[in-house]
Amino acid sequence: MREHYSALIKASLSLILLASAPHSFAGDTTVYKRTMPDGSVSYSDQADNRAEKINVQPIPTVPALKVETPIDSKPEEALKPPYDLVRFTNPAHDSAFWSGNGSVNVQLEIKPALKSSHRIVFSMDGQNVATTQATAITMPLVDRGTHTLRADIVDAQGTRITSASSTFTIHRPVVRPPSINP
Repeated sequence: MREHYSALIKASLSLILLASAPHSFAGDTTVYKRTMPDGSVSYSDQADNRAEKINVQPIPTVPALKVETPIDSKPEEALKPPYDLVRFTNPAHDSAFWSGNGSVNVQLEIKPALKSSHRIVFSMDGQNVATTQATAITMPLVDRGTHTLRADIVDAQGTRITSASSTFTIHRPVVRPPSINP
């Protein structure tokens, strides 16, 4: 077991020494292994009369691939997101409001305008509400409480391009039956 452990250390050290060396190697590299009185092992590139000489073969390497960008392409255009602004204007984030019938008017601001091949997937509390190109929808019968609204802009394949979210609290009146006094 100790020999196996020593072989693993030797191999690891060889890789570390070769990877961190400031110069290139044409052939084998010499490393010196010394076992200390307490049983620990020390490796060095400095000769020592109490150390065992170990020859480490060079590690074969493969040069990295060079990827060329075509001259006519514009990489900065490809990296630029298609929308500069996507945000809810209604309901505003962290807003609270009353709605007697539970209707919530939703308005999304997108700049530049939504591309013809893109759609908006509106969801509330993780449940899809609508998929449309319209930036305004009305959600009826929303329960009282705090909700999270999300709009994902997706391409024709349904891949999300960008999104926006808004958390809001809706208050609704409580309707109680009349109390009967005996």
